[in-house]
Amino acid sequence: MHPARHQPYACQVVKSRASRMGLADMVRGLAILALRLYPELDTQAEAFHRLLSDHLLPWMLQLEAALVECQLGAAPLGLLFERHAPFTQLVFDTYLSQPARPLSTAVAALPMQLLQWPQLVAFAQDFELCPALVGWPQLARQFCFVGTCAVPHQWQRPEVHGLTLTLTFTLTPPPTPKPDP
Repeated sequence: MHPARHQPYACQVVKSRASRMGLADMVRGLAILALRLYPELDTQAEAFHRLLSDHLLPWMLQLEAALVECQLGAAPLGLLFERHAPFTQLVFDTYLSQPARPLSTAVAALPMQLLQWPQLVAFAQDFELCPALVGWPQLARQFCFVGTCAVPHQWQRPEVHGLTLTLTFTLTPPPTPKPDP
């Protein structure tokens, strides 16, 4: 047996073009790094959770939001929206006029009338967008990124968002409140 296998956190550096680190090794390495970054925390699990919530997850969400912005602003899609603006407005107004069930009172309380998640679901079903072109979880995430959020501490829930035809992008999700030490 290899001696490094007996040590719980030993990693072997290999100089080659092929990657030899599996997912389990990467997670183990991040857990070790987390414990060194946050020595004041009691357990490795707490340190790993802090590393994920403070650094990795916000970065991943920013990356995903940037990808959504690039996709929606890309020349073919942007040109499509611009060229067919009257039709797009008509479709938007049609679904906006349908009652949203269940109605989000938080979104309805906003000063502008917004397309709510149930209305977008109806649109996606009628035009067979989901799951043919995009999965429901991806549609929900993108709706949260481009929609107006009525309840900021629940920004990841599509039910608290509304949409206009004027898209705005939030590249940085609202910060998660940290517990007092």
